[in-house]
Amino acid sequence: MLFLRQCELLCHWHSCYNFRVREEIDTVMADKTSLNYDDVLKMEYTLRVLKETLRLYPPAAGTSRKLGHDITVCGYDIAAGNTVQFTHTASSRMEEYFKNPLTFDPDRFLRDDDKPLYAYYPFSLGARSCIGQQFALIEARIVLAKLYKNFDLKLDPSQSFDIFEQITLKPKGMCTNWIHTRQKYSSN
Repeated sequence: MLFLRQCELLCHWHSCYNFRVREEIDTVMADKTSLNYDDVLKMEYTLRVLKETLRLYPPAAGTSRKLGHDITVCGYDIAAGNTVQFTHTASSRMEEYFKNPLTFDPDRFLRDDDKPLYAYYPFSLGARSCIGQQFALIEARIVLAKLYKNFDLKLDPSQSFDIFEQITLKPKGMCTNWIHTRQKYSSN
């Protein structure tokens, strides 16, 4: 769940999104201590925040495929048998595919014009896409809901947004927060 670190960074960097996520979680959870599937489905804004986080900061930089047949891309002929690399971090930040691509905008997932096929693929695409994609997005909403319901998280002001790349992409210096037990939520 590395991308939850990035989500936490982005939500605290953009406090209006943090407020909206917390508000949605408070509404859905109210006085509950656990969530059911229907509750998770109601967390639509939180899902958009997670998707936008994955667009800007995917867990992996890209994916590769071995070509089954010859193709031509941008005037370049590539023979079958070659391996091509697709870089998600590049395609998801191109104005050709997304309006204001460097702006954190969860509501872009409401608009059809910002859903280009093959430009957004944090879980890969096709026959080799991640079979746990839906599970990961459900699990992430549950984890965020439990965290936001029970704790106030304050990002360390010295936190960097630099990326550290190994096998996965993660925040450089991890994600440092000050955590305080949250006052009990009241629906009044």
